Amino acid sequence: MREIRVFSALVLQAGMEIELDDNAHRHVARVLRLTVGDALTLFNGDGFDYVGEIGFCDRRSTRVRILSREAPGNESPLHLTLFAALLKGEAMDRVMQKAVELGVSRIVPVAAARSEALLAGERRDKKLAHWQGVIIASAMQCGRAVLPALDEITPLAAVLDAAVLDAADDLRWIFSPHHAPTADAPASADRLSLLIGPEGGFTPDEVASAQSAGWFIQRLGPRILRADTAATVAIARAQSRYGDLSR
Repeated sequence: MREIRVFSALVLQAGMEIELDDNAHRHVARVLRLTVGDALTLFNGDGFDYVGEIGFCDRRSTRVRILSREAPGNESPLHLTLFAALLKGEAMDRVMQKAVELGVSRIVPVAAARSEALLAGERRDKKLAHWQGVIIASAMQCGRAVLPALDEITPLAAVLDAAVLDAADDLRWIFSPHHAPTADAPASADRLSLLIGPEGGFTPDEVASAQSAGWFIQRLGPRILRADTAATVAIARAQSRYGDLSR
């Protein structure tokens, strides 16, 4: 039987009973048509799954009894940060979705010279909230109990200045189909930052600046990939070499 996983922003612990928020209630009661006694798993991003069952459900609310806490144990040993240039519409959604599925730890939307226009004010806030929803839905689907961190939209200059890196000694890869790789990949790594350009790629000046800042140029084969495809392939390559895709 398929496991039903539901996100809750509440603090969770075994033995408690919680009421689902309106969105989760609608999904459970109206879409899935679950009822009292049915099993489901809650998660809130703290790294654990909370196995429970529905204790009450009517048209207006659903309450869940938490029976136990479990650790899924499916997080990658590779701390992977994705710096992804802004793309239009659903392409950026796909980047977020696949990053979650492939075990990325942190996602940073990047404003580059050729990227989609930088959002501001209320439009930016709505977009970030939308992407957070994509991340939650993807974690729900793929079985992760940890939500990747989602940063504010960040100018490329700040990324290259290393101001937003998790650690100064992170291995850093920038992907450009128009430049030769600058170094062989090391045999092992436990922290890696990936920088993916927009449709049309990074400008020559951006690539040169990245090299000067310690980013190593990588390529993804002989063909030019769409930006959202490139992000997925780059993450998969990193996880295959240093993470857990080969397990």
